[in-house]
Amino acid sequence: MTITIELPDELATRLRADAEAQGRDVAAVVADTVAAAYDDEEAEMDDETIAALERGVADVEANRTFSLDEVRNRTDAALAARFGKSAA
Repeated sequence: MTITIELPDELATRLRADAEAQGRDVAAVVADTVAAAYDDEEAEMDDETIAALERGVADVEANRTFSLDEVRNRTDAALAARFGKSAA
């Protein structure tokens, strides 16, 4: 199948340079890039990943979260307890 697309000059220049650096035809680089985008989109998550995401969502919904400052303070305290000094 042949598809024609218009690319901004800067993107076309980058595409040609990438293809040349790989020693490949521009069309092959584009085809591989499009295929990879669809592969990523269609990739299925394993049960462990889905379960971890569901636990994370449940934690957020139950307000079992920490601010960045709380994480830093807890990390500093844990490091101080273990090594006698802070991370800073």
